[in-house]
Formats: sequence, C-alpha cells, structure tokens
Amino acid sequence: MLYVIAGDGTGNKTEIEGSLQDLMNKAVEADQEFWFAVKPGDKATTKVIVDWLKHKDHEVYFDSIGTKIPGAAELRDADAVVEFMQEYAEEGVELLALFVDADSDVEEDAELMALVESAVEAGFTVRLLNQQMTKVSFAETDGEEVEEEQTGTLAEDVEDEEEPVEEAAEFTEADLKKMTVPELTAMAKGQGLDVKSIGKGKADLITAILASQEEVEEAEDEDEVALDAALEADEDVPVATNGQVADGHFADPTVLLKALLNKIGKALIDASK
Repeated sequence: MLYVIAGDGTGNKTEIEGSLQDLMNKAVEADQEFWFAVKPGDKATTKVIVDWLKHKDHEVYFDSIGTKIPGAAELRDADAVVEFMQEYAEEGVELLALFVDADSDVEEDAELMALVESAVEAGFTVRLLNQQMTKVSFAETDGEEVEEEQTGTLAEDVEDEEEPVEEAAEFTEADLKKMTVPELTAMAKGQGLDVKSIGKGKADLITAILASQEEVEEAEDEDEVALDAALEADEDVPVATNGQVADGHFADPTVLLKALLNKIGKALIDASK
C-alpha cells in the first residue's frame, strides 16, 4: 500500500503521528506491505512525518517528491505525481493531503487542490492528514441523467424563470389626496405633464394626473383588443416596432411616453416616503 503525502499545511504532531500509526497498524493486521512518498511542504510538519518514518521502531521505506529528503530511497518527479500513483495502483494508493485551509479557497492550496482533483478523477482515495483523515469527495453529475431531465422541460423551465411583467402604477383619487403638493408635482412631471399650465393647486394636480392615467389605460385597452382579435382569427400578429401596435396603426408616442413616465413617478414617490 502506497501513501503519498503532499501539501503546505501544518498539523498537530500528536494527531499526525497517531494517523501514521493507525495506517501502520492497519497494514500489519492485514499482513500488507506499505510505504510512503513525501512531497516536502511546511518544514516543521514535514520533519514530524519524516522523523516518524525514520524512527527505529518503524523504519518505514519512503521516497521523496520534488525535493530530496535525507533518508528517502528515491526522488520522484513533482510534476507527475498522479502518473507515479498510477504505476502502483494495483497495490493500492491513497493521497494524504495537508491543506493550509481545508474550509476555504486560499492561494497556498491551489497546487494541492489541482493534485487532489486529478487524483480523485483518476479514481484514487484522498484523505486529509491534518483533518483526522477525513475522506475527500467531489459531487459527481451524471451527464445522461441531466440531459434526460432537461428534455421536454425546457419550455417549463423558461416559463418559471420569466419575471412577472410590472404593470403601470395606478393611483386612485383617494391615494392622490394623501400626497403632498411636492409629491404630486413630481408625479405630474414624471408623467410628462406641463406643471406650469396645470397650476400649483393640489386639486388641479390630482385632476390632471387622473386624466393622464385614463389616457394611458385607453391606449392599452385598444392594443389588447387588436391583439385578441388577431389571435382569435389565428393570424400572425405584427410585431410592434417604433410605436406601431398590433392593428398596423401607430400609437400616440406621447401616450406611450406617459406610461413609462408614470412608472418613474411612482418610483420617485416611493423613494420620498
């Protein structure tokens, strides 16, 4: 059994030595040979690992990866770790990772993460040596299953993702009476009304705003009637461009502009509350 140790993370001496001892005990119980390949990382942590391997009570065979470690039998290529593991796949191989931060993405772990992903993809088991030998796994997605789920549901998915169309804000006379003159003035300007011609009186402003809303509603009703008639006749509905409505006529651009400005006026009023 080959255990490959890599990473720049640190680890508690007692925990790491205990994990190595557990691996040794497991191999002895199974009457299985085991050895290590160590890629030097954090100096103190690497020393703990190497001292344990070289201890007279263990004397475990090990190779070094990338940098020669005194006592290591052979130096392995740091750029071909997965290929090296694949050479001994039949004997059993596990990667023991030492992450700097196993809970977050940090730059120091980028190289190790790439190695871990490659090892998992190649079918090897990966454990966190400084996290109680927790097994690392990545969520896998069955491409065929995803494709099957998408088939025949695309229209439904699009329908669910569509945002509701925001209708133009409408105010009753009671709503408008609750507003102040500055608020009504702002709304009237937002609807494109000439405030100077209306006057500064609250009653005049309310009357003008209500009349403007009625004009917009009438224009929208005409468009809906034309569209319904075309659909009932099973005809192609002309696309509305440059103010052109479904019946082929051109809508009054002033009315369309007022509909848009009415929404802006509502937003201004909400913001002032």
